[in-house]
Amino acid sequence: MTGVEAALGRPEFKIPCEKLLRAQGAIVYAWMRDGRALYIGMSVNGLTRPLSASHDVCWAFQPGDYLYGWKAKDRQDARRLERLAIDLCGPAYNGSTAERPRRPDPEELDDPLLDPEEAAHPPRTGPENLALFGALGVPVTELLE
Repeated sequence: MTGVEAALGRPEFKIPCEKLLRAQGAIVYAWMRDGRALYIGMSVNGLTRPLSASHDVCWAFQPGDYLYGWKAKDRQDARRLERLAIDLCGPAYNGSTAERPRRPDPEELDDPLLDPEEAAHPPRTGPENLALFGALGVPVTELLE
């Protein structure tokens, strides 16, 4: 047991750095549900963009969804591959006229995502919480030790 584990308890997940290194730099990513691409994007900062809480649509992951990722050579290669994938797959949430998920309004009191009691005590149940998405084409739980 490490000093950090003594202070915080057993970690909920561990991601080997060898796997994180593959997800750095220029990538193309696809948010997948039931075998269909919902959104395709690119990032020059690896998984930072698709996993950002401020992302246009990827904040709306649901259980069973996956985030697939492909390494690109550089920004230009990522843009080219992103455009090709969007043209071939026609993802539901890409494009200026796409009907995208609506962020919950913090003023809506009946929003279960904003329940004050739950927000004050978030569940700590372990790696199964990460089943919401996967990285590099595999569920995140397969990246964990």
